[in-house]
Order: sequence, then C-alpha cells, then structure tokens
Amino acid sequence: MVKMLIKGFSGLIEWIATTMIEFVLSIFQYLGLLGRVVLEMPVVDAGIVFTQVLALSLLSVKVAYEGFMTFLLRQSGEVNGDPSNLVVGTARAAGIIAVMPWLVRYLFEFGVTLQSDVVSMDVIGNVTNVNSSTFSVLTQALAEAGNLILFYGIGVIVSLCFLLIIMVQSFIRAADLIVQAWTGSFSALGLTNSQSQTWNRWFWDTLGIGLTAALQLALIKLSFYCLAPINVSIGGSIMPLPPIVSLFLFIAVLWVAYRSPITLKEKLHVTGTGKVGGAVAQMSVQSFVMRSMKR
Repeated sequence: MVKMLIKGFSGLIEWIATTMIEFVLSIFQYLGLLGRVVLEMPVVDAGIVFTQVLALSLLSVKVAYEGFMTFLLRQSGEVNGDPSNLVVGTARAAGIIAVMPWLVRYLFEFGVTLQSDVVSMDVIGNVTNVNSSTFSVLTQALAEAGNLILFYGIGVIVSLCFLLIIMVQSFIRAADLIVQAWTGSFSALGLTNSQSQTWNRWFWDTLGIGLTAALQLALIKLSFYCLAPINVSIGGSIMPLPPIVSLFLFIAVLWVAYRSPITLKEKLHVTGTGKVGGAVAQMSVQSFVMRSMKR
C-alpha cells in the first residue's frame, strides 16, 4: 500500500515537473520578444523622434564649436586643424541619428533571430513534445530522498529562485532597450570626435541585449537537459550519474545563465566585437552619405 502511494505520488510529481518545464520554456520564449513589444509602443516611438530632434540640435551646436576650434588650430598651424575629419564625423553622426529607429530594431531583431535558432535546436526535442520519461531523474531523486531530502529541497528552492531572477532579467532588458533607443542619438554625437568611444559602447550594449536573451534561452534548455539520465564512463564501465549530481548540475547551469549578461558584456568588450560593429555601422552610413552627395 505504501509503495503504491509512493509510486502514485512520484508519478504526480513527474507530471507536474514535466508540465512546469514546458511552461517555463514557453514563457522564456515569449519573454525574449518583450523588446519588440516595447519598441512598438507609441511613447517609445515618440521618445526616439524627440531625442533625434534634440540630438540634431545639439549636433549643430557641437559642430559649430568644434569648427571654430578647428579654425583656430588651422590658423596657428597645428596638425589637428584639418577640417575634413570634422566634416566626415558630422556626416557619420547625422546619418546614424537619422536611421536610429531602424538601427535599434535591427540590432534587437538580430537577437530575436538567434533566439528562434535556439528554440529550433534539437536538444531535448520540441518544447511541446517533451517526453515525461526524459525527466525520470526527478522521480529517482524522490525515491532516493531519504536522508538527502534536505539537499533536494534546497536544490529545488535554489533552482526556482534562479529561474525567477532570470525571468526578472528579461523584463529589465526590455526596459533597458527603451533607454538604449532613447540615448542612441546622443551617443552618435561622439562620432564627430574620432577619439570618443561613446558610440562604440552604445552599440555593443544594445547588441548585447538581444544576444543575452538568446544565450540565456540556450542555457535554460541545457539546464533541463541536465535533468535527463546522464551516463558516464568510470573504469571502463558505463554508469548513470546519481540524481543529486544531475540536480546540482542543473543548478550550476542556471547560475551560469544568471551570470551570462555580465559575462557576455565582458566578452564583447574584451574581444572588441562592439568596436568592430560600431566601425562597420559608421562606414555604412558614411558610404550612404557619400553616394547621396554624388547624386
């Protein structure tokens, strides 16, 4: 009788776990699209247009000041008194400010495309077709709980906390995308000065918003894959990992997912990807402006 109750309870827990896993994965897929929702809000569009107009006004003042200083340097015979750099920088800044609404959406949609690729990866199968037996580790853990029930309980609580924090991070990224959309035009003002890194920092910060969502989604899928039975070779024989090892491996991957925004930002900064991307954007706008002038 007791065995039947334990078996029934384990089956109930397994069904709840499978349903929750499907629900969590689907939730994170939709959360990754929050940026698209906020960018379509009328107040955000109005804010982008307002900052564009304001940035263009500041650009005219900035160019007038720097043009006057360049004139003084040229009169004194300084090497830095070449006005061509100011002309090219001004064209870049004006071009980026003009295409800011399209640029923000393009950078975010690049991340959305990566998220779609992550969802289509055949790791644990389609989200809607998850096999409940895949997560038999959960029922094994219940059966072996005994003296380890405290560790399993702590593991489950920590896992839920990490998932909740990662979910909150998705909302924070959506709000951060609004700020990036509103401040992008002001960041482009730094393009009049070749020594300024303001535009480069804005570029890889904005790009990182979409990339972080894709990376976290991939890590969450990986974490659930860790709950499946994992066989390892020890001394020439194949043995399954104990359920508690799989559980804490699941927690470890969630920890990495929680840390991934900071890690990705550091990687983009160290590898210079944002700087290269910013330079590419600058050259694209410059080429567009030069072609327009020739016409």
